[in-house]
Amino acid sequence: MKRYELLHEMYDKETGESTSSQTKDIETENVDEYLKSQIDPASTYKKLDSEEGSVIFEVTTFGLKERYVFTEYEPLDTPLDPLL
Repeated sequence: MKRYELLHEMYDKETGESTSSQTKDIETENVDEYLKSQIDPASTYKKLDSEEGSVIFEVTTFGLKERYVFTEYEPLDTPLDPLL
């Protein structure tokens, strides 16, 4: 399983401004399948890849716009010192 930070943003229908966002850590092998499990079957979405390596999905459900940003956690080369 791969570990990701997932940023989920919701946008106002009229203004297009972000109204709320939340982040959470997830584990999945396939971000496409994970997204499909989270959205309504009537939703449409567009998948984008950012230059930084994140995977972005722009989702529309009955006029409501949302954005899901998956950023994979990179393993550390050396463990963190717990005393720092």
